[in-house]
Amino acid sequence: AIVIDGDPALTDAAFGGRVLGLGHFYTGSTTLIVSAPGFVGAPSSTEGRIYAFHGQAGTSGAISVASADKVVVGAATGLRIGAVLADLGPIVSALPSVGSGNPNDTSAPVGAGSVYAFSGNTTTGPFASEQTFYLTGASLTGSGLVGGGIPGRDVSVSLIGNSTPDLVVLPRNGTTFGIVDGAKISALGGSIDVAAKADVLLTFPAAFSPPATGSGSILTDVDGDGYPDFAISNGSSTVAGETLVYW
Repeated sequence: AIVIDGDPALTDAAFGGRVLGLGHFYTGSTTLIVSAPGFVGAPSSTEGRIYAFHGQAGTSGAISVASADKVVVGAATGLRIGAVLADLGPIVSALPSVGSGNPNDTSAPVGAGSVYAFSGNTTTGPFASEQTFYLTGASLTGSGLVGGGIPGRDVSVSLIGNSTPDLVVLPRNGTTFGIVDGAKISALGGSIDVAAKADVLLTFPAAFSPPATGSGSILTDVDGDGYPDFAISNGSSTVAGETLVYW
């Protein structure tokens, strides 16, 4: 095993809160994305951090957190970027974008959570540019996030539109969620209201309690109809749990 330890100076960072394989972002090896979103209510490190590491063997079975190729830090205390991670696939360029669900983000428009779509190149790194998605009429947006990239592989699928992978944005509290056509994302600007710009808006079933944080997953084809699918779940400590599969 190879060990990557978090920064010892960030005692409340929750390093490894989410882990994502991104495929071959950097030449020659796959890329590992690790978040440190911080603990809710902790006295420090709640802005959150996301680290990118190119594939490497490490030294004596260890990789220093200081060797991360790129790091992005949340802009405000309590933002907790990286609470959810997703491989968004090549929505902006030929390289995969990284999705960060930030349900505690009060700095986003309407102050009720956000999803960041990070993009870049091998020189600037995967976090060089950022688009913010929010959902008017909901709260804790970004608790659920589904991208079209298959984690750890150079493969992506599309739910709607052309072959460009799409983005599913889900709130923790709300009645609807949206699918944004990935082919249109780069032209939407820096701040996008999913309630207004989604190509598909779906309503949660009446008896379905709020989705669990980080429960969304892309599925290549569950029902055998030749088209990709996705699933969300509401399993938590307070409900027995259900999984919804959309195709």
